[in-house]
Amino acid sequence: MIDNLRRGFCNLQKPRFSFNFELMKPLMKQPLVMLGTGLLLGGAMVHLGWVFSNSSQEHPVSQTQAGAVSPRSNKRDRDSGAASPTRVDLAKKDFSKSDPEKAWEQANGIANFSERLDSVTSLMREWAKRDPQAAIAKARSLPAGTLQKEALGAACAGWASVHPEQAADWAAKNLSGPLGAGVYGMIAKEWAAAAPENAAVWVSTLPDGVMSEAATTAVINAWAMNDPKAAAGWIDSFKDEDRKTASLAELATQWCGQSPEDAARWVNSRLDKPEGDDVVEALIGAWGEQDPLAASKWVMQLDEAHQADAASTLISLWGANQPEVAAEWVSRFPEGEIRSSAIPALAQAWAGSEPIKAVEWSLALPESEEKKDAVDESIRTWATLSADDLSAWVEKQPAGETADHVRSLASGVMAEDAPEEALQMAGKIADLKTRDSSIIHAWKTWSQNDPDAAESWVKGANLSPELAARLLQGRK
Repeated sequence: MIDNLRRGFCNLQKPRFSFNFELMKPLMKQPLVMLGTGLLLGGAMVHLGWVFSNSSQEHPVSQTQAGAVSPRSNKRDRDSGAASPTRVDLAKKDFSKSDPEKAWEQANGIANFSERLDSVTSLMREWAKRDPQAAIAKARSLPAGTLQKEALGAACAGWASVHPEQAADWAAKNLSGPLGAGVYGMIAKEWAAAAPENAAVWVSTLPDGVMSEAATTAVINAWAMNDPKAAAGWIDSFKDEDRKTASLAELATQWCGQSPEDAARWVNSRLDKPEGDDVVEALIGAWGEQDPLAASKWVMQLDEAHQADAASTLISLWGANQPEVAAEWVSRFPEGEIRSSAIPALAQAWAGSEPIKAVEWSLALPESEEKKDAVDESIRTWATLSADDLSAWVEKQPAGETADHVRSLASGVMAEDAPEEALQMAGKIADLKTRDSSIIHAWKTWSQNDPDAAESWVKGANLSPELAARLLQGRK
């Protein structure tokens, strides 16, 4: 192959023709002839150069990556008018600074709603930094809905990043209801990032309830990053107790993200206050996600009044992620209220991800009231998630009290959404008394939802005459 290429190259070097200078000599004595010949040759060379130049550009490569397209496809799109701009197209030609009106027109021309929303909100934020009234006017001209709400919020947020007092004053005078509440939150978020104390003063002027909820949360979140104790002092000034409690719980959650140990010391100082239960619950909810083992040590140091609820919350979180580790912790609890609430909570959380293990763990517990509750919680959770899998599992279990109890519980859960399957499961219970009571319970649920179908089932089912009469008589 290489030899062929070499021969081809050599052939290209060979002249295709040669001049006969002897023939040219008479012509050289005629100046006009030579001038015409020169012009012809020169024109031919220019033409050849033009041909080669255009032939190298005649078929450019069409690029589709990163939004680039061939000149031909661009021309077709412009001629047909079928292609709408995208967020990528607008990013190439950002009119938000030089021509926001043009940017507004193009952003609203994007067909994909998600991309249109991103482009409009980005534009509103930048536009409002230079001309807030114009940006807000555009946002308010949109039809009521998500696009208008987000556009207006973005415009006010952009304004607040430059002049928060002005944005806050305008919003308080011009907005109300859910729309105002959302915008207040966005303004507070921008303001609090730079000056949480000043933002807090403004938020304190807002009415309690929904109107101030998002704004209050924004200030707490920003303040918790640098000075959570100052945030706690501000929250303590709230007159509305519900707002105060919810805000302190939010602070506990955010503070935990910065330093769970410091947050725990602060929560310890609030245990005897009205918000004590709520801040404990909030802290353990956040800490249980971050480091359940460290959180468990703090739970064990709590007083008995707060320990039970905190342990149950932690177990619910821990049991969904590391159930075996959580089970080992729970097993060390002495008999009492904490053990009685934590064990069923673990069984329920565990059954959400590994129902067989949860049920088998519950059944293996020492005989006690919490064992019964754990079995009940795990079976009910499993029946809700996958009644077919539970039914297949119980079919493999030896006949007896445990299997009967499982079928009775499962049929009661299934009766709401799958009554015929529930009655079929109840019918397999070995103990006659338990079977009849389970059938009655499932059938009553069905008859309340669909009485005609339930009655029809009784007439076709293989029931004892006494039980069938009892069911039908209950409808009269």
